[in-house]
Amino acid sequence: MKFKIPKPGCGCSDRGLLNMSFADTERTEVMYRLVQTRRSHLEYRLHSFRNVCTFQTVRTGSPYGLHITKTREYLSATKWSFRKAEALTFMTTIGTQDVVKQLMADGWPDVVKAVEGTQAFALTSHQSKTATTATNFPSSSGDIFLFSIHQ
Repeated sequence: MKFKIPKPGCGCSDRGLLNMSFADTERTEVMYRLVQTRRSHLEYRLHSFRNVCTFQTVRTGSPYGLHITKTREYLSATKWSFRKAEALTFMTTIGTQDVVKQLMADGWPDVVKAVEGTQAFALTSHQSKTATTATNFPSSSGDIFLFSIHQ
């Protein structure tokens, strides 16, 4: 499922703060203590993003609070996007896509599916028993790596 992340279309500081909160993949809830006009302003916008969060007015304290909870689906999707970016960055440290493809050989389609999030990556018993040797693969930094993977 794709998620629309709230954007501060009007450029106000409250929506900017909201966007920063949604970009934080570790924080599942946030509370803003705001006067009614500012709370209403954010609530109006959040109605368009029910798949991203739930929210309610906390009627204790002063000013009242706007308690926002990110949905599990949204948190899962944003964490996956972050992990996917990390995985792609890691693979570029190994070398170009062609180099990684050559290294993974028959396992390359599984790597692609894993990065796309359509299948978990696991070595087959055949892959884990097979000794693979790779030589003269240039990395993105221009270094040459000589390595061997054995059972």
